[in-house]
Amino acid sequence: MTNSSVKKEKKDKNQKTLNERVRFTNKVIKDGLRNVSLHHIEAYDYAVAKCLPRICKYMLPVEVI
Repeated sequence: MTNSSVKKEKKDKNQKTLNERVRFTNKVIKDGLRNVSLHHIEAYDYAVAKCLPRICKYMLPVEVI
C-alpha cells in the first residue's frame, strides 16, 4: 500500500464515523423533540379536559363576567 492509499482509507473511515455520529445525533434530537412535544400535548389535553371544568365549576359568576 502506498502512503496516499492509506491516507484515503483513513479519510474514508473518518468520514464514515462522522456520518454515523451525525445520524445518531440527529436521531437523538428528533426523538427528544418528539417526546417533549408529546408531553406538552398531553399536558394541554389534561388541562383542558380535567382542570378547566373544575375551575369553571368553582368560579363565582361575578369572576366570569
